[in-house]
Amino acid sequence: MNISENNEKEKRKQEDRIKIGKLKFGLVGWEDFIFEKYNIFPGHKTIFDECCSFNPCENNFYIFGKCGVGKTHLAYATAHKWYDNKYKIKIIKQFELSRMLRMRDPREEEELINELSKFEVLLIDDLGVGKSTEFANQILYEIIEKRIMNRQHGLIITSNLSPDEFSEKCGDDRISSRIFGLCDVFKLEGDDFRLNNAK
Repeated sequence: MNISENNEKEKRKQEDRIKIGKLKFGLVGWEDFIFEKYNIFPGHKTIFDECCSFNPCENNFYIFGKCGVGKTHLAYATAHKWYDNKYKIKIIKQFELSRMLRMRDPREEEELINELSKFEVLLIDDLGVGKSTEFANQILYEIIEKRIMNRQHGLIITSNLSPDEFSEKCGDDRISSRIFGLCDVFKLEGDDFRLNNAK
């Protein structure tokens, strides 16, 4: 490897570290994803209380329900609380995991997976959206497996899919077994607030 290639590789690794260490927020803005701004719809109170008492040293949550019932807001608010407490947080969507790690050499890939597995709070938003590929499944498996082996809690997952639906779509029993053996599962019921607002 020549000097130019080596410099380019180091530059890319530094950019990756910045990307991994940077909190990613929604379009509305991070400041809006707090418990105080969450509308507690009928049937949400128990889950709301569970999220308020979430402890990243002990808990892992899988929150599912159809679009527009408040999964993302509630999960982000949970992460936000611990960000305010100076914990190391990462919020990422599953497709972003694949995009971040695609076309890396094995050493770079391993470094990024190790980084992602060490966050004190790791929020994977919209799990199961899009096509389930072997590569995406493998990345997800490795991150979760490393967190299990390191006894690292603080995992929050949101999805439109129930555990059974996710297992069927994923097609990899290793992943679903680990997620649902690790996480407390909560279902958010209700109507799509975005559609209701549009009306």
